Amino acid sequence: MLRWAEQVDLLGMESEALSAKVSAEFRSLHEAVAAVRSDVNRLQSRIEAERTRTVESYEAVMAMVQELQEEMREMRESKGKG
Repeated sequence: MLRWAEQVDLLGMESEALSAKVSAEFRSLHEAVAAVRSDVNRLQSRIEAERTRTVESYEAVMAMVQELQEEMREMRESKGKG
């Protein structure tokens, strides 16, 4: 009977050790997930800023193209009248 009690105690200690190990692994994974989320948020912010700059650059280029087209149209019209 004593042997049975010793085995139960050993199993209890093993269970506690495994529980502590699982808890430590869970904390580690939780920290890793938090770090990845932080990286993702930072990258999303950078992507959004770059997208905004790209759109603004595109709009500026298109405005210049329109100005040049208008100037060319005016030059053609003035040559046609002259």
